[in-house]
Amino acid sequence: MLGIVGRWEEILAQAGGDVHAAARLLKSHGLHLTLARADPQGASVRVEILSLHDGLWAQIERRLGVAGLAARAAAVPVDRVAALEAALRARRAAYYPDPVAFVGAPLRERPALAALARRATDLFGLGGAVVAPVGEGGRAVLVAVGPAAGPELVAPFASWARGLVLD
Repeated sequence: MLGIVGRWEEILAQAGGDVHAAARLLKSHGLHLTLARADPQGASVRVEILSLHDGLWAQIERRLGVAGLAARAAAVPVDRVAALEAALRARRAAYYPDPVAFVGAPLRERPALAALARRATDLFGLGGAVVAPVGEGGRAVLVAVGPAAGPELVAPFASWARGLVLD
């Protein structure tokens, strides 16, 4: 992935403004794109993994032996995920090297669960995550995860996400 570090601006420009088409392109460059849309009150988000098939939550449930993830993805409390809260409320883009940094205190305070989250991240080869607010309205966040996600992606990803308009 080192060959594309200096090309993120170009790759994201090719991705354009359609997040579904962008997800396909970014997947070919080692990133999985997820969209988190806030509810009208901004208390929770609905998580949609754009670059993976619809049955992903069921597959994750089976592999981890944890039922109910799909239903939980429909209403993730913003204040329980540090990365989403920073992007939605503070409008801050950032890189998170692992799931514990991404989630924050709720995971960090539960070592067994933190270990499970790290194991799942390793199992699925997701690597770190780059999170950025979408557009100017403060209603959505894009998350890019994968082996290509790193600190050098934050600025170009944030700039691209800021220019998006969702339907």
